[in-house]
Amino acid sequence: MQYEVGQKVWFVPHNSRLGTGRALVVTSVGRKWVQLGLAESPQSALTYRVERGRRDVDGGQYSSPGNVYASEQAYNDHIALTVAWVKLGRAFVAREAPPGVVMDDILAAAKLLKVTL
Repeated sequence: MQYEVGQKVWFVPHNSRLGTGRALVVTSVGRKWVQLGLAESPQSALTYRVERGRRDVDGGQYSSPGNVYASEQAYNDHIALTVAWVKLGRAFVAREAPPGVVMDDILAAAKLLKVTL
């Protein structure tokens, strides 16, 4: 993800005590770190930083407090994709192919999903 000063991003904390998500704004972009502040008051004391090209927010000596996404919609799209992928994976836990599925079907699905058999 590319960052520019003034760009709004969506922060999603790992811990629900910190809320469900909030808008942040990029306050500065350095060679390594991108500084983020609250969208409603970018100069507030509550700031975060993220390494350029990454999504996980720096937690200092502790674990990351959360991730940033390009927008709230990008976060929702990421969650929808993850949920769909997990559901698809659960459908393939069976030891045998479902009735009517032939080898050509499996090879076509593998090619579509970029999976090597």
